[in-house]
Amino acid sequence: MDETILEEQIQETPDERDNAAAEHERGTEEPQTEGFWRAELERTTSETGRRLDRWIVEQRRRMADGLDSLLIDLERRRQAELDRFEEWKAIERNRLQNEIAAERERLREQLTHELTAERERFHEQMLDELKAFEEQLGLRLGEHEARLARWWDEAEDMAARRFAALGLERTPPS
Repeated sequence: MDETILEEQIQETPDERDNAAAEHERGTEEPQTEGFWRAELERTTSETGRRLDRWIVEQRRRMADGLDSLLIDLERRRQAELDRFEEWKAIERNRLQNEIAAERERLREQLTHELTAERERFHEQMLDELKAFEEQLGLRLGEHEARLARWWDEAEDMAARRFAALGLERTPPS
């Protein structure tokens, strides 16, 4: 229907409007009859209908242009918001990566400090245990040396007695 109205709009020329106006003026000179008024009413109605159709077409075109403009503006705004969002994401990603790196470094230093302290504590514990073992070993070594010295003395005494029992003389160790 819009296309038909547009074609009528294109086909109607200013001359036709002038002709219609001239007929109207002539019509006032003619005797006013019922048929004349009907024709005039019909012509006016059809002209008003065409004007209304043209106006409707123009309003639809304006509305379509306005909607197109609105959609274009909305797309631009959406794209601007997407760009701002992407920029914000990149900034936040960098900030989080920096925070994570700083936290990792802090934890690494803390862990290194704790590990060093644990190593020192373990080293001291092992050294204390080693010292206690050496003390025990020293005491037992002293006991063993004393026992060995007693056995040696007993063995020498026993050897001297046997040699004496056999009538041999024992030569002193050289």
